[in-house]
Amino acid sequence: MTTIENLFEHSAPIDGTAPIDSRMDWKQVPAKAAVYLIMGPDSATGNPDHPFLLATVGNLRAALQRRLADDPPELLTKRIQYGKVCTRVHWRIVHSPFAANFHYWAAARSLFPDS
Repeated sequence: MTTIENLFEHSAPIDGTAPIDSRMDWKQVPAKAAVYLIMGPDSATGNPDHPFLLATVGNLRAALQRRLADDPPELLTKRIQYGKVCTRVHWRIVHSPFAANFHYWAAARSLFPDS
């Protein structure tokens, strides 16, 4: 079975109680294309490291700053406040659309085998 450490090269904790500027070490998060996974606790099973969101993005730092922000945009009223519930983010830098698709689907098959 593939582990998260095999799927993603980097990892960082998220402090949901801190303001957005100090929620995580933004200097270690690259502003490059990446496949990323946001994780947090699962209230149904009690698992502290449950995958919440798997996505690809062109600028990882900007995407995480948007996702982890406290105030959702007014137009998106049903947006999950990931910054308050998530505890860790994993990512892998990709250098092409093919690599993004390849690593995204490998992670999806491993993390969500039933869906």
